[in-house]
Amino acid sequence: RGAGRGGGGAALQAGGRPGLGRRDGQLGHYYATGTGCVQNAEGAVKLYKQAADQGFAKAQYDLGNCYGLGVGVAHDLADAARYFHLAADQGDADAQYLL
Repeated sequence: RGAGRGGGGAALQAGGRPGLGRRDGQLGHYYATGTGCVQNAEGAVKLYKQAADQGFAKAQYDLGNCYGLGVGVAHDLADAARYFHLAADQGDADAQYLL
């Protein structure tokens, strides 16, 4: 495997531990975009959810997008709005714009 390949799987297995929300959100972005790993929308959603549950606004915004677009999860505008509101309440300008 090339540099940057394969690390995402080990990192995914380590995800979800308390205090690692910011890292989980970043890993979710890597999974969503296929940066350094195989693109995996469902894996991205799992990581975004872990980070969002720990209160990270960027992950809440990203998870809202996943629900709004039906990427990695079933299309659900109510869940999208819920996560956008959580992010917007923390000052996330992108979420505020979408609301």
